[in-house]
Amino acid sequence: MPIQFTPFDANQTLPLVERIVADILETGRIYADRFGKVLEEDDYPALFESKRTLNVLMEELDLIGCEYGDWSFEKGWVEFPAVMDGNRILLCWEPADDMVRWFRFYEDGGRVRRPLPREYRESREESPAAG
Repeated sequence: MPIQFTPFDANQTLPLVERIVADILETGRIYADRFGKVLEEDDYPALFESKRTLNVLMEELDLIGCEYGDWSFEKGWVEFPAVMDGNRILLCWEPADDMVRWFRFYEDGGRVRRPLPREYRESREESPAAG
């Protein structure tokens, strides 16, 4: 079963997540730049090394329990699985955010970000209605 985060739990991971995402953004931009150009044979090892590094960084996020979702490598957004009022949601964070303040429902898809209700954002519990 995947890890379920509270906003508090997700915020506790942010120092590490932020460092990993910074590395993803740097490596991802290099990878996208190399991939987007006509490659000479000499460029393939560097391209493959960038891809390998990205895979390692994604695995690090996976071990934490969150998922990277910005394949343009511009914003660096990350999602944490959670439950709020009995609904499965994804807590949303990107490096421009000082803490987890946003969420989306699984069915929202894409980059829909809704503000987390304050009582849930400040709670260490699964949901203010839980318990």
